[in-house]
Amino acid sequence: MHKESGKSDVRRGLLSVRFVLSAVILAAAALGLRPGMAMLSKYYAKETIGMKRSLRKFDTTNLAGFQKEWKLRTEETADEIGTEEYVIVMLARKYPSEGLKTAYLTAMYYSDPRDKVAHTPDVCYRQAGAIVKAKTAIQLDLPGISSQQTPVQATLVDLKVGTGNRIVIFFFVVEGKFRRTREQVRWVLGMPGNKYCYFAKIEASATYPKDGDPSKATEIARQLLAESTPVLLDQYLPDTGQLGRR
Repeated sequence: MHKESGKSDVRRGLLSVRFVLSAVILAAAALGLRPGMAMLSKYYAKETIGMKRSLRKFDTTNLAGFQKEWKLRTEETADEIGTEEYVIVMLARKYPSEGLKTAYLTAMYYSDPRDKVAHTPDVCYRQAGAIVKAKTAIQLDLPGISSQQTPVQATLVDLKVGTGNRIVIFFFVVEGKFRRTREQVRWVLGMPGNKYCYFAKIEASATYPKDGDPSKATEIARQLLAESTPVLLDQYLPDTGQLGRR
């Protein structure tokens, strides 16, 4: 009995020594790891980058099929969307074949790493009282976009707004990449590699009557994105080569 009891005590002693040693090693590792992780986090933290040209100076004359009717710009809007770099403009179609004559373009730019990813139209319009009738993923063929990124993945939202309806098509451009959802934007922003970061939300919309066919409004929104996106990429948003590398 004495021998067995002695062996158990020895085992317990060894186990306790191992436990203490393990705890000491883990604590030492943690103490060394925290500063190291902090240094890595600081090193890989992304920085703000300015636009080639401010969206406040967005030139609608570059759009072949549309012309400006009015442009919205207020301090309240900037506060609400969280950026001074935006354009909201109503456009008239230059060659309307039937009925629907107007379209709307919205583009917002963010570059502060602390910026929250902007809400999507299905959320914004619903908060303003609209009813989301449908929300679907679609593909866009946009001219001037590299073959690796086409077709562009976008989202189409069909809304009941007041006594009429509205089709909205939107997507994000984040550090030169096209993305469809806020979660995808956050993923790109969180990936190390680029020195600078930015994201933009681009959307086009057109209204149609209460009992009307949404296909024409969809066609107009697609056309507006096909004409405006290459302009935004070429003249306003930073090139991927400007983002630098860590």
